[in-house]
Amino acid sequence: MKTVSFHINFKSSSRALRIQVPVVFFKVLTAAKLAIMIGVLLFLIQISTNIGQSFLIDSAAREQVNLHEQLSELNHQLDEIETQIHATYHHEDLLYLKFGLKNPYQDNKHLGYGGPVSPESAFMHSVHPVRGLHFVVEEKMKHLDRQTIRSKESFDVIKDKIDSKHKKWRYIPSIAPSNGRFSSPFGLRTHPVTGELDKMHMGIDISNVRWTPIYATADGEVEGVRKSEYFGNYVTLKHGDTYLTKYGHMELPVVVDGQQVKRYQLLGYMGNTGRVTGIHVHYEVHKNGVPQDPLKYILPSEYSVE
Repeated sequence: MKTVSFHINFKSSSRALRIQVPVVFFKVLTAAKLAIMIGVLLFLIQISTNIGQSFLIDSAAREQVNLHEQLSELNHQLDEIETQIHATYHHEDLLYLKFGLKNPYQDNKHLGYGGPVSPESAFMHSVHPVRGLHFVVEEKMKHLDRQTIRSKESFDVIKDKIDSKHKKWRYIPSIAPSNGRFSSPFGLRTHPVTGELDKMHMGIDISNVRWTPIYATADGEVEGVRKSEYFGNYVTLKHGDTYLTKYGHMELPVVVDGQQVKRYQLLGYMGNTGRVTGIHVHYEVHKNGVPQDPLKYILPSEYSVE
């Protein structure tokens, strides 16, 4: 066996101490030092890894908490939106009632959402609450999207009905043609000029001072601007295919044949032309050629007529 010799001399003695150490001892010592260094290095790496993992786990946990809070807030906001949508259903019902319509979406007001949850999904939601909450929020958003589409389609039906009604209303006489006193009603009367008994009065009379403005009571077309012995200066308006109105005894008409007019548009001024006893406008309403009582078509002043 190979050895390494060490000689130790003492100052106070002539004797020397000789020590022989096998070479393998130094090899073992070197190997031990290397093993210790590797062990220390691995220990440091392990500590660093543990610290890094702890940091990542803590960060992930914080992000999960933040995500859960955000999803919870979003879930609460979706609940509020759904409550507001349900609140509109009352107004929707009133609109359908107002226009005499049946709500075709009545049975779809409270649409359900979601469906049967598999055991695997239930287990996953219990293990991962964030994922479970995300699933709930996602289903609510899909549900609200369906409700929004349903509401839009429903209000489109109402809008089409309103547009149709408004188009008809434009051509229905619904305001007084002038300001003044209702001096003679529709129906049988003693003629104020000739004295004839039970003479049919085809319209109503509104009295006021000369040059009081006279207006169109609905949209239409000027069918004629004429002058006669009985009506004096008068204007006839045609309102679509159903209604016709006549304005008699004008001082001065300001429209011409074929002119398109709107409700509230000036037609002329009150006077006493024709067979009359005083200044007034004689106003007639005909529906499908049959004289009507104009008072039944004049809406109360608190109603707005556009």
